[in-house]
Amino acid sequence: MKQICKLILIATLPTLTAVSAAASNEKQNIAQAENPAFSISAFTLKSSDGTVEMKMDAEGKMYIQKQHVATANQKGEIHTPKGKLIMRVKANGELEPDVMGAPIKITKDGTLTGAGEAHAWKDGKLKIPRGHLEISPKDSPSQQAATLFFVLASMQAPVAP
Repeated sequence: MKQICKLILIATLPTLTAVSAAASNEKQNIAQAENPAFSISAFTLKSSDGTVEMKMDAEGKMYIQKQHVATANQKGEIHTPKGKLIMRVKANGELEPDVMGAPIKITKDGTLTGAGEAHAWKDGKLKIPRGHLEISPKDSPSQQAATLFFVLASMQAPVAP
């Protein structure tokens, strides 16, 4: 009887370990779904003179002057309307590929750091060399996406759809 109990315990141990590992992976997947790498919510960006208008809708589609130019996803990726990957925000905030000739980081709160300078959102505004950008709604959770969108729009080479 003792040997049968021992065999049952030995046989059950790997099963319990596998079930525990599966539960741990499921919790991790749920946590990732609840905490996406990138926040997607609708916003509008206007320049300080009110002329430049950029928008992102609730699905992550980005528009400049009403033209669909890119789509963002919760993985921190930006694609052309045809699906070609343009750029990605890594977990540490760095952009991939390196753009504008210098490493750039965009934190979850939308702070843009590059060339030793940091530009953060304050009261719904992001200061840029030619004034500021204003996001609406001011409390948008998509400030990181808005900053990335600004960087994308500022790139010298236009992005082909």
